[in-house]
Amino acid sequence: MAKSICLALFLSFLFTEWAAAQQPIAPVPMTPFGDGQDSVLTQDLQYRVLQTTFVIVVPTGFVTDFASTPRALWSVIPPTGRYQLAAVVHDFLYWDQGCTREQADAVFRVAMAESNVKPSSAI
Repeated sequence: MAKSICLALFLSFLFTEWAAAQQPIAPVPMTPFGDGQDSVLTQDLQYRVLQTTFVIVVPTGFVTDFASTPRALWSVIPPTGRYQLAAVVHDFLYWDQGCTREQADAVFRVAMAESNVKPSSAI
């Protein structure tokens, strides 16, 4: 099922005009780890992609480092920001391996567009 969802999401990415809907991902509670980088979801995070019926559920207990940027770049591209929930979905898709890396990256770009992240500030 995850593979078919990711394939459909990848195809929907081709229709980038849908991203104008600006439907951000609703935040959920997270608990940060002592390392100051990772956090664990304390509730499911749900992302309904564009105006479709496709929903990606990142389960409670999933651990994320948000945007995986090198610490040396954090002053320019911090791991958290307007794109952090899109990064959580992206981390989950990589971990789950229900779709290809290219498909997960395409979902990430759509989620960032929906979160109103400008391409110039994208990772």
